[in-house]
Amino acid sequence: MAHGWTPALLSRRLRDNPALHALDAGSAQEPLGPVTLILPWPPSANHRTTPVAHGRTILTRAVKEYKRQAALAILSQHRGYAPLSGPLRVHYDFHQQDQRRHDLDNLMKDIQDCCTAMHVWHDDSQIDYGSWQRHRGAALPYVKFLITKLRCPGDDV
Repeated sequence: MAHGWTPALLSRRLRDNPALHALDAGSAQEPLGPVTLILPWPPSANHRTTPVAHGRTILTRAVKEYKRQAALAILSQHRGYAPLSGPLRVHYDFHQQDQRRHDLDNLMKDIQDCCTAMHVWHDDSQIDYGSWQRHRGAALPYVKFLITKLRCPGDDV
């Protein structure tokens, strides 16, 4: 479940931790270096959808609210830049509050969907390499991730 992230809370977290630099308003071009984003903790993948009539499912209220809060966080950190192109490497740091055994790879679905919807990249199929690490005992749960472009054969040195 999302934990009440607001622009003020995000700004304070970025200000208090210089290692989590927010990108300046971009130039409508791809960022030159790696992109670091922080997002609120996503809702459990076990509660993503709810059944409706005729076997259809819809996203739960918690997922819709998470996507709204994540979009706000991405907008404040990745505004004005073109989507990243080419193959990407993504490293996720999951900072959780409790000792529960969260299935981290399932939590990435909503994060990646939000990044696609907010044009951080063109599509999450661009991720050719991914890794993650869990950190327990955060006062407020969040996910920090680093996106790096992988070099393609023929790139200029």
